[in-house]
Amino acid sequence: MPHLTIQFDQTPNPNALKCITNLQLSPSPRSFFNVDQAQDEPLACALFAISGVTNVLINTNWVTVNKHADTNWNTLKPKIRKVLQNLEKNNHADAQSDTN
Repeated sequence: MPHLTIQFDQTPNPNALKCITNLQLSPSPRSFFNVDQAQDEPLACALFAISGVTNVLINTNWVTVNKHADTNWNTLKPKIRKVLQNLEKNNHADAQSDTN
């Protein structure tokens, strides 16, 4: 299993951050404007659980997270990183159980 990489890229919108990974996150783009829309998407639900997140766009190997204007990226980035790391751990565990 390759080592997880996460790269944070700024966007033209100061309240949006693109998070690029080496994980397969989604087969096609999916956009969520609230947690109710994200009920069937564990990654989006986990990101909405972070205080200050307002909407989420998930694509093949990246996710864009939008935040409230008064929320600081320095506070959010470690929490977003942890969500992605947990996703990678869960995917790895699922792959291991599929081979047993």
